[in-house]
Amino acid sequence: MRIKGITEAFSMQPAFLRVGDTIRLEDGTQTKVDRIEMERVELFIDSSVSHSDYYVGYDAEGRKLFQYRADTVNVYYF
Repeated sequence: MRIKGITEAFSMQPAFLRVGDTIRLEDGTQTKVDRIEMERVELFIDSSVSHSDYYVGYDAEGRKLFQYRADTVNVYYF
């Protein structure tokens, strides 16, 4: 299933990020969210490994725009 958007689950003023939204980058330019994907990230802490899932937003050029831990957001699908 293709992800349409995510929203912060535990916020009084949650961010809502959708495919097609325009995002302002740190350099002042703007780009659109092309896709949102779930990715598993390995974390190395004190010689042990753990995994966390993140929802990551990318633009059409493959630049990472944002990432949120999977257990902190609600997910919407097309």
